[in-house]
Amino acid sequence: MARRNRNRRVQTRALPAPFAGFISLLVLLALGYVWLGCRCEAAGREIKQLEVRRNELKNLLLNEEFKWSRMKSPLELDKALTRHRIEMVLPGMRQVVRLRQSDLPPSAESMVEAPQYASLERVPMNE
Repeated sequence: MARRNRNRRVQTRALPAPFAGFISLLVLLALGYVWLGCRCEAAGREIKQLEVRRNELKNLLLNEEFKWSRMKSPLELDKALTRHRIEMVLPGMRQVVRLRQSDLPPSAESMVEAPQYASLERVPMNE
């Protein structure tokens, strides 16, 4: 007599294929989210460093502009001329000539508006 099959369990997989695909998709999306978060954090750090550098350069520019304006003052110019043994005085009020656009003669105004360029006429040879 043949032996009866007592194995009544149905053969199934531990993890169905659609469920495994769904889980792997969720894992990939989570990894992508973490990667994007890291990229955003890195970009934020870089932006912060660049802003700090910009502020440093802005302060340096302001300092240099202040130094330059101080060096251009009449008192500092006189000190520099004395230091380099240059005898020079600033022009008087009557020695300064100020020109406005309307003070120019008509021919000068036309030159300012449309400059004239020299033209060269070439003569063909062998004709």
